[in-house]
Amino acid sequence: MPSYMPVSIFIEKVGDLRNHSKMERIQSLIETFEKEPNNMGAPFTHFWLRDYERYLASEIAEEENDEEIEENNQTKNQTSKQPSFKHSQMSSFLGWPEYRHWNGFLHFNKNGHLESFFVITAFHGPALVEWNSRANLLGRWRQIVDNYTDIGAFVWVEESQFLDQIETLVPATVQSSIATFLLAIMWGKLLTISNYNERLIQSQGVI
Repeated sequence: MPSYMPVSIFIEKVGDLRNHSKMERIQSLIETFEKEPNNMGAPFTHFWLRDYERYLASEIAEEENDEEIEENNQTKNQTSKQPSFKHSQMSSFLGWPEYRHWNGFLHFNKNGHLESFFVITAFHGPALVEWNSRANLLGRWRQIVDNYTDIGAFVWVEESQFLDQIETLVPATVQSSIATFLLAIMWGKLLTISNYNERLIQSQGVI
C-alpha cells in the first residue's frame, strides 16, 4: 500500500467569486487542508484559482504598461490595480495552453458561469500504510469540510467506501469468528453425544 493519500475537495456552491468574502472562504478551505499534518504543501495542490490569479495579474501588468501614466513609480505602486475575478476572462484563461488542463476541474452552467469545481491535494507519511490511519485521516477531512457547508464543500477519495467500513469491519470479523468458534464447540458436543448414544445402543444390543 502506498504511503501517500490524495484527496479531491469539491466546491458545489461557488456563487459569485467577485464577492471577496466568497473567494476568501474557498481559499481558507484549501489552506486549512494544506496546514494539516502530513500535507505535502501548496506546490503539490492542484488549485486552478492560483493560476487564474497569476494570469489576471499578468494581464493587469500589461494593461498598465500600455497606459501613459505621468505619476512617479511610488504613486503608481500605491494605485496599482488588484486582480479580481472576472467571468469574461475565464474563456481566455482556459484557452491558454499552459492552463487548458483546468477545464477538467471546472463545471459551468448553461449561462457560462462557473458552478462547481474540485481541488486535489495530497498527504504523505509512513503511518498511511495502515488502513486505520487512512480511515482516521478521511474522518478528519470530513470534519474540516463540515465547517464549509456554505460553499457546498465535500471530500472524495477512491477507497472511501472501504474506509467507511473499517470501524464496523473489525468488530464484525471478531463477532463472526466467535460465533464460528461457538458453533464448532456445539457441533463437537453434538457429535460426542451422538457417538455416545450409538455406543450405548450397541452395548445394550450385545447384552
